[in-house]
Amino acid sequence: MQSKSKNGQLCKKLHSVLRKTAGKKSIIQTIETKEIARKKGTWFFQEKEVYLADGHSLKNTVYRLHKYVNRWRGVKIQEQTYLKNQTTVHFFWHRKPFARVIIYEKTARIKDPDGLSGSPRIAFVIDDLGYNLKALPQAMLINSPITFAVLPSLAYSARLAEKLHSKGQEIMLHLPMEPENPEMDPGKGAIKTDMSDEEIKLIVKENLQSVPHILGVNNHMGSKATKNERVLNLVLSEIKEKDLFFLDSLTSQSKVKDVALSMSFPVLQRDVFIDNEKENTYICNQIRKLMGIAEKKGKAIGIGHFHSQTLNSILNMIPEIEARGIKMVFVSEFFETEKALVLKKSNSNTKKESGQNASIGN
Repeated sequence: MQSKSKNGQLCKKLHSVLRKTAGKKSIIQTIETKEIARKKGTWFFQEKEVYLADGHSLKNTVYRLHKYVNRWRGVKIQEQTYLKNQTTVHFFWHRKPFARVIIYEKTARIKDPDGLSGSPRIAFVIDDLGYNLKALPQAMLINSPITFAVLPSLAYSARLAEKLHSKGQEIMLHLPMEPENPEMDPGKGAIKTDMSDEEIKLIVKENLQSVPHILGVNNHMGSKATKNERVLNLVLSEIKEKDLFFLDSLTSQSKVKDVALSMSFPVLQRDVFIDNEKENTYICNQIRKLMGIAEKKGKAIGIGHFHSQTLNSILNMIPEIEARGIKMVFVSEFFETEKALVLKKSNSNTKKESGQNASIGN
């Protein structure tokens, strides 16, 4: 029983030591405590995460941790650094592992690729709303910005859009479009490549009207339709006319960006699908991948689906996102940035042309 008692005491003591080394304003949370049955009693193993507050250095925190732990008889630690702002520390008692702690340093403010100073930003899009209300309780728990993509004309489409809009969340239309696989059904209101121009325009308009409060559109399926330039011209023209944004879900190698460029219409693209596997560890790792892209490029968009598991994972990851200095935003914020850049480029080209014409006149 001494083994069990000593091991349990170490786990309790570890929390107070982390508080001393990380500082009062840092976030410390226990992710999991495992109890392993052994002949001489139960062995405890803990996993913890530490999110350092502003002004706390990862290097200094780990250094102080070494100093504290060196006072414990029989305890050793090893550290592994995979990312610049993240270190994993392993704790051993008489060579037996009893804890693993991941320490995150708050990311410094960076300049994004658009030349706009600020924190890295990520936007989450939750697709496929309208079939049921099962994940609504989890969605209502999230107070950070989330963009919800609602399918048109389903039983719960309008109700979900109204409810989440009243919560302060962003709503977009999840536009069904024809996939390559004819056995896959994109659902009601789908845009298909064999439709006439008039049919496509009418269906897009009806779909836009069927979901209240929308600020943008992204495609549901569409691996075939997003390769058809005629279809894309018609769809994007209707969306541009309504001053909405378009997010390419990138379900395939699409031509959305090329067609939009010819129309001087900035479109956005998905960076990561976060829940191809409906399992917490997988989803959290995909969100970390999304954060890494944002830290490198300044911004990133992740797409998930209206499942309780996905929404719970996002909710649980918010402290880590914030601790890394990353800002959660609505997708529309990225569109406004893109529009400003297009306008700036257009004005710059106009000035150049004016200057050239003046030179010719002289």
